[in-house]
Amino acid sequence: MVKLTMIARVTDGLPLVEGLDDGRDLKDADFYKQQAKLLFKNLSKGQHEASRMSIETGPYLFHYIIEGRVCYLTMCDHSYPKKLAFQYLEDLKNEFERVNGNQIETAARPYAFIKFGPYLQVCPCCHCDWDSTDALLGQEQDMVTESNSQASCYGAGT
Repeated sequence: MVKLTMIARVTDGLPLVEGLDDGRDLKDADFYKQQAKLLFKNLSKGQHEASRMSIETGPYLFHYIIEGRVCYLTMCDHSYPKKLAFQYLEDLKNEFERVNGNQIETAARPYAFIKFGPYLQVCPCCHCDWDSTDALLGQEQDMVTESNSQASCYGAGT
């Protein structure tokens, strides 16, 4: 399940928008947000080798993609399929660029695109439906993992 999503400008590490799950089941949310901000700062110093990467952070994984001058980052449970996380980031990138593309370079303050935040709350569950999971992961995917991912997204078992 997606726990945290942030978008930042790579050139200077400026956070542009963030979205957090409802916050009830993410302990130490501020700690993980700080880790994400440190990652953005390192990326702004040119300390990145790949435009797509997953980084372990305790019980979670940070997944990010860098496209042009923007880094799209999400933090998920270890059990959340990487392919779904990266598909979510690709969809997020496409929508963010469509809505805000010509304003990214001129943003002067942190979280300048806070109005985009509601999209971050809705979009992760788009990647939890059964058909999307089947299409992305194929028939080899363990049915238990699919069931757990789907149940987590819809709040079952909580």
